[in-house]
Amino acid sequence: MVIAKSAHSSFTYAMLLTMSEGICMANCTQGNAEDLFSSTILSIDHRFRPTVNLSEPTIVSLSLILVSLVDVDEVQQRMASNVLMTVSWLDELRQWNSSQYGGLTKVHPDPLDVWRPRIFLTNSLVQRDVFEDNYAPLTIYNTGETEWLPGGILYSQCSMQMTYYPFDIQTCILSFTAGENCDSVNLVADVANSSRGQYDKNGEWIIQVSEVLSQCLDGKPNVKFVLKLDRMPSFTLLNTVIPVNIISSLSSLAFLMPVGSGERVSFSVTVLLSLTVYTSEISKELPTNSESMPLLIMYLASLLLHSAFCIVANLIVLIQRYHHLETNALKKEQNEHSSGMSFSHPFATDDSFLSTIKSHGVCLLKVRTSAFDINNHEPTTNTSVDDSSFDKCCKFKTNFEDCRGNLPFHKKHTNNHKEGNGKFYLLRALVSGVLKYFRLVDIILFILFFGIWFFVTLVFMTLIANGDP
Repeated sequence: MVIAKSAHSSFTYAMLLTMSEGICMANCTQGNAEDLFSSTILSIDHRFRPTVNLSEPTIVSLSLILVSLVDVDEVQQRMASNVLMTVSWLDELRQWNSSQYGGLTKVHPDPLDVWRPRIFLTNSLVQRDVFEDNYAPLTIYNTGETEWLPGGILYSQCSMQMTYYPFDIQTCILSFTAGENCDSVNLVADVANSSRGQYDKNGEWIIQVSEVLSQCLDGKPNVKFVLKLDRMPSFTLLNTVIPVNIISSLSSLAFLMPVGSGERVSFSVTVLLSLTVYTSEISKELPTNSESMPLLIMYLASLLLHSAFCIVANLIVLIQRYHHLETNALKKEQNEHSSGMSFSHPFATDDSFLSTIKSHGVCLLKVRTSAFDINNHEPTTNTSVDDSSFDKCCKFKTNFEDCRGNLPFHKKHTNNHKEGNGKFYLLRALVSGVLKYFRLVDIILFILFFGIWFFVTLVFMTLIANGDP
């Protein structure tokens, strides 16, 4: 048993000499290393603090090197980071004169053979003793300076403020403490050697160690490394915000669709369902709490209400027009039955033409086949309507020019009217053509709802872009 242990010790010393680069001079031998380990390194119990005066605390310096950011979970509000730490302290019991050991200036003993401070991550989501790594490199110099390099992936809690998502800036803290009290071990942050831009780039976050704090909390030493995470919003904008803006803007276009197409309500409902799908997908990526309600969720809720009101407005317009057409058809049928007359001219089905005839007192029966006698108010047997009878009919109610301007029935007079009014006639014809397809109420509703959408979108983009300092 003793022989096996001696062989194992010799192999350990040989490995230490092989792994330690530049630790000894040219005259350094394996015997020098064996003497150093037996007389100094292993002769002291690793359970005691390496301090001559135990009434004084051991100063332990911590520096953090952030290798990479593994994951940031906004829903669970946690962060996974790959870190490497440098823990250093002065071992007053393991000091030696290098000239007595062949110029040996540093050794790499087994971490289990020397005293190490127990470091805990206080806001860890898994085990607290995160650096329970018995094989992390440990170096002892001849001056007693000791360096321990533990590392690993840390799962820590990170309370996130998602108000200005995706233009948010998060602050996550890695809080370390020691297993001893402040009067035994004093943790000090090594700000100069802590990483500032030494990490691998992340495609979603811009990371930096913004602040390092050292303090004693409830009798325990504590060091906090404050990480500032600045989100890069490009992906979220292209994948979520811009598509939502485009889809929501389509709700107002439903008012420009022809009523007769029968697609107004179905189009608006499709837009509403699309926004609902986007809202549910975005909600999966955000924490389910009401302390910091994201403005994006409020914006989506506003767009859903906007789309719902568009559907209601379209229904009201369609119902009103249906009743209007139904009423006009009923009145037309009653007039035809009461007078025993019917119009066969193509203009006879035009509501504006009929209203113009009634307003001017022009009474025409079976246009192109008979005319109405102005004096006796009875149908005549003339088979055509000439200019003289047309003019007499117009003068019965108003003057000749008004009749010609509002009743473009006769081709000859219509052409004269075009020549007389010029550009004004073209403008009026253009407006009439637009109103033929888009009623005035549709244009008003389109402008109203599009203006509301534009205002809400502008306010949202301004707030999330400039709100988070």
